[in-house]
Amino acid sequence: MAERYGRKGGSQFTDFTDMDLQPEGAQTGLAADSTGIKYTSQRYRLLDAELVSGIQTAYIEASKTSSAGDETVTVELYDETVGSVVGSITITGASNYTRGPINIGTARQGNQVSVRWNVTSASATSGATFDATSASLVIKS
Repeated sequence: MAERYGRKGGSQFTDFTDMDLQPEGAQTGLAADSTGIKYTSQRYRLLDAELVSGIQTAYIEASKTSSAGDETVTVELYDETVGSVVGSITITGASNYTRGPINIGTARQGNQVSVRWNVTSASATSGATFDATSASLVIKS
């Protein structure tokens, strides 16, 4: 579900849309001691004409906690329809929140998207896990 809100800056009103990419909630106990995709959210249609028109900037915001903290996790906005990553951010450390810009212009209107949590560098600690706490897409228009 998208939440729309605005902020007035000077004489201009800026509109933000905040979309929860992980409506299923936090995912806990995901394996951090091996590489690969550890969680994929439900699929849904993210982009519609109203949302796409006038996009100035798009960000992925995500947070995680982990038992070891030496793994590297990439949070990906994934276009399920065409099978490609629209944009991603990287999170490192035991407990971290990260926000990073993405080029949402590569996504196609009406396609189904999901968020994927991908361990790109595994923890050296056998049995290490991480919790995918939250992921959202913030669009400034």
